[in-house]
Amino acid sequence: MNRALIATSLSLLLWRAPAAIADYSSLKGEVESYRPAAVHLGQRISPAPAQAPKEEQKLKAGALLARWEAGEQGRPVRQFYRPERALIEKYISLGDGEGSLAVLEKDFTLPEAETLAFLRNPEIKAALAEREALKEQFGQVEGVQIALESYSSLTQGVMTGAGGMEKSEPFPFNSVAALKGEAIAADLEAADQRVEIARRNAVTAARRGYWELRRAVESSRIMASMVELLTASKDAALSRYATGGAAFPEVTEAASALLKAQDGLLTMGRERENAEAMLREALGLPDGAKIGNPSDGGEDISLPALEPLLSSIPEKRQELLALRAEVAKMEKMIAMRERMAYPGYSQGREKENLSSSASMGGGGQNSASPKSPWFVADEYYLREQRKMLQAKKAELEMAQNAAVLDARVKWSALETALREWALYEDKLKELARAGRESADRGFSAGSVSFGEALLARVMWFDAKLSGAGKKAAANIAKAELEAATGESFSLLPAGGNEK
Repeated sequence: MNRALIATSLSLLLWRAPAAIADYSSLKGEVESYRPAAVHLGQRISPAPAQAPKEEQKLKAGALLARWEAGEQGRPVRQFYRPERALIEKYISLGDGEGSLAVLEKDFTLPEAETLAFLRNPEIKAALAEREALKEQFGQVEGVQIALESYSSLTQGVMTGAGGMEKSEPFPFNSVAALKGEAIAADLEAADQRVEIARRNAVTAARRGYWELRRAVESSRIMASMVELLTASKDAALSRYATGGAAFPEVTEAASALLKAQDGLLTMGRERENAEAMLREALGLPDGAKIGNPSDGGEDISLPALEPLLSSIPEKRQELLALRAEVAKMEKMIAMRERMAYPGYSQGREKENLSSSASMGGGGQNSASPKSPWFVADEYYLREQRKMLQAKKAELEMAQNAAVLDARVKWSALETALREWALYEDKLKELARAGRESADRGFSAGSVSFGEALLARVMWFDAKLSGAGKKAAANIAKAELEAATGESFSLLPAGGNEK
């Protein structure tokens, strides 16, 4: 009985095997030839475009940066200061070793100090490093774009589509990547201005330190001569007092004047130390670096015409140019966000006929595609950014007014410093010298008292000290005005100054 049942089962299996094999072959063919049907009328499945080879993608990855660098060459940044080429080559060859540290040990000039600040200042190095870091954003944008394009190429052949794309840009929206590139370019333009701000601050600090050191050196020399003369006056008063030729108040008066001069000499020494420290900071030198004596200079200072100077500030002041670049970046970011929030594509439902819509239970009306699944959040974000843009523009206007006011104040300070310097150089020092000579002759003739002669000598030294201070103040005021305007006077066109 069992043997008969087994034989019957084997016969049935052998009889059905050809049909099963034929059904499997048919099923396999249907699976391999299957293509998903279009959801909406008028759609078709596009063959997947050939994907760009990796070599081409690598070349494309530098396109935005190369395009920006090409545009940068045609758009030179306005420079606050340009060192002499010979000094640049000289100090670059020294590097950061002992040779560069010994540059200022002997007498040095103002252009040498400016050039060293231009090359060595840490603030400038930090701004340059930040600028170079921002360039890497181009590669980040392009890397994401290449990944999106690869994904689009991979999926386009099997996606059923969501409707017609004839009136809009297809995924992955290359215009968004272009806007990102423009935003980075604006950010780099602001970074360029931050580099110039750092250079301006460094050069201005070097100029201020140079003239503070120059004033301390010259004042110390004058005070040393004054101490020497007052020491001799005190000794003479003591000798005359010992022989009965002078009263004791003359001795105390000479001693008091000498003590004040000696204390002033110590003060000048401390001020020199401070000026040296100021120079070391501006030039990026270590604390133990030795600083020599600055050579004289700055004899001829021209006062720029006020109105042309003020009118040029919006185009020269680095902070204003940086703010304009920030405004441009915000505009690009808003445009990019708008492009992402309102992509403009449709679901293709306008192509459906009424019968197909009715057959699916629809009302037979063409419906517009939604703006974005996150439209509400994007809309409020865009409102926020537009208001922030208005605030940034108001900040730019406020900064421009403040810059013009600052330049006007600095111009007045320079005009005052020049007048006071000229007053001491042309009149007061000469009057003090004539008064001292007259007092010395009168004292020798016995017509002028010791106290009057001593006062005339002190006034002469005070006039010389004040003259040295006014000279340094005028040159520092010039440096401050150059910083306020955003450009060194040496870069101004001929005829732009007034005496």
